[in-house]
Amino acid sequence: MAPHVQRSLPTKKSRETIFKEIINQCKLDSGFDTQSSDLELVYCNVNPTDGQVIAESLKADSIFERSRGRINYNPVTEVLRVKIMTSEIHEAPVRWLNTEFGHMMRTGWLTAGEIELMDFGSPGPEFHGFQGRYIGAKKTADWICRADTDRFPRILVEVGWTEIFPRLRQDKDLWIRGAADVQLVILVNWNKLRHGRVNGTVEVWGRDNAGDPMLIHEEQIFPGGGNQVIPLTRGQIFGNSLLPNRNANDVWNLEVSRLRVKAGEKLAAMSLTPAT
Repeated sequence: MAPHVQRSLPTKKSRETIFKEIINQCKLDSGFDTQSSDLELVYCNVNPTDGQVIAESLKADSIFERSRGRINYNPVTEVLRVKIMTSEIHEAPVRWLNTEFGHMMRTGWLTAGEIELMDFGSPGPEFHGFQGRYIGAKKTADWICRADTDRFPRILVEVGWTEIFPRLRQDKDLWIRGAADVQLVILVNWNKLRHGRVNGTVEVWGRDNAGDPMLIHEEQIFPGGGNQVIPLTRGQIFGNSLLPNRNANDVWNLEVSRLRVKAGEKLAAMSLTPAT
């Protein structure tokens, strides 16, 4: 089975029909290989009123709740994406970042007070309350980091195969333009090549001086090598929640080599191999 199953369904349907199709797919998801397949339903040209109603109806449905589905609705692009299942490799960046934050704790880079203040992990909750053109948006992320008193994540990760990656790039605009608290959006892209090989890249997006999205860092995961790091500052992690006498400019380097190891393990579970 292909590593990514994306169903772009016809959009000239009522909100009731779209809702029923999603719930029916949630009932059927046990028929898919959860190790090797992602399953995401994509509906285009869904107006903001319908998007809002569908999202709220799904949240209130017990079948959808048990499926652990994730709702993403962008009112600017009018795209509704419902992620029902994720494959092994989809979870590699999550394990990587949890490991990195574990190292921050064990080495003392994070103090006990900072650890108590932090909320990080996966999957993130559903976020709403976006501003500007993105009023009415519903978003989840594959991993988030914030102070537990903050409304939005400071740092977040979204993961996708090449087929869905353009939509993740569109949604990074939602995060950066629609939520002032978001500092970094990390996008991880997996691409299946011939003969079961997979390459991957990680992009880090922030803001330019005008507040617009700006690519500030990019690294190759597969193939890759050398001393590849992605710097995070204490200020980016905590923002206005920075504790007294802590330096906002302190840097922690996320090691891409650790992501490469974890991704290699997940690819092996899917009978795939890293590109070299």
